[in-house]
This record gives sequence, C-alpha cells and structure tokens, in this order.
Amino acid sequence: MRKIYLLTHPLLIAFIIFNICNDDGIFEPGGDNTIVLGDTLNVGYGTTLQNIQEHIWITFDSVYEDSRCPLNVDCVWAGNAKLGFTFKQSIRKTSFSLNTHANFKRDTTVYFYQISLIDVLPYPHSDSTNTAKDYTAQIVVKKE
Repeated sequence: MRKIYLLTHPLLIAFIIFNICNDDGIFEPGGDNTIVLGDTLNVGYGTTLQNIQEHIWITFDSVYEDSRCPLNVDCVWAGNAKLGFTFKQSIRKTSFSLNTHANFKRDTTVYFYQISLIDVLPYPHSDSTNTAKDYTAQIVVKKE
C-alpha cells in the first residue's frame, strides 16, 4: 500500500502544477479575475480582481448612487454614478469611492497604484430598474 501512495503523490503534484500553468509555464491563478496593469478591466459588483505577482486585490463593493440621466430622457445635467471599492496590497487595506462625472473624483492613488473609473454599466434607461448586482465597473489600474 505504501509504495502506491508514494508513487501517486508526486504524480498528483506534477498534475496540479501542469494544470495551473499556461503554455509558457507561467502561473496564472485568476484568469478573468486577474488585474493586468494598464488594461481596461471589467469588475462586476461583489467581484474581486487580483494580481498575485504584485500582491494586490481590488473589490467593487458598493453602489452609492446612480443619478446619470437615462438614455431616453432630456436632463438638465448628465448626473453621476458613485461606486465604492476596497483595495488591498499584502496586509494593507483601504476603501475609496470613484465617480463618473468629471466634477467629482474619477481616479485615486493607493499604495503607488493609480485606479481610474472609466465607465459604469449598464447605463440607465427610464424603464429599467437596476440593482447593485447588475452593475459592472470598467477600471484601469496602473503602477506609478
């Protein structure tokens, strides 16, 4: 019995390592949830994106407001969507909010990473009612 266990154990480890690496042998833990610095990223409400090499995580965790003018309505002003995020680097963690309107904070720098809000989807329509779980934030994360 022991001989079989000793033979299968290293094979199991090799199988696991082989399946978590890409074709270049580079470990890719997150797939669609990976932060690629400088790229526009889509993060759904309640979702966490990660970059293991940088030891960073960002979570879209709040929709504070969405007063953007619906597509089929004439409004006095464009409105604003305000979203909340939590950013972690190693053991440090901070929360912040970003806005879609140019008169409010659209980006921030946290622990040497600049985070910018590009867009918020879906865009409001007069006959739609969106809940927080319907939202997706488009963000860009860059290292300074």
